[in-house]
Amino acid sequence: MMVVREAFEVRAKVEQKMTRAELVAFDKVLARYLQKEKLMPRLLRSIEEDYNALHATKSLIHQTEDHLVENDMVQGMKSMHD
Repeated sequence: MMVVREAFEVRAKVEQKMTRAELVAFDKVLARYLQKEKLMPRLLRSIEEDYNALHATKSLIHQTEDHLVENDMVQGMKSMHD
């Protein structure tokens, strides 16, 4: 949806300065770029980027959790020796 929205935002910006014939040509080019075989590589890259961001966030959460558990264990050992 973002790709389609972005394309129509660009069209809305340029359409006021274009003639009818230029708009028709612009729409033909836009239609070619909105075909499945053109969109799929971009969508797959976007999905991969989202997945990588989620994976990185998950790793940071686990790292923080591990640090907290380790810190609790150290504090527990210190209190046992006091």
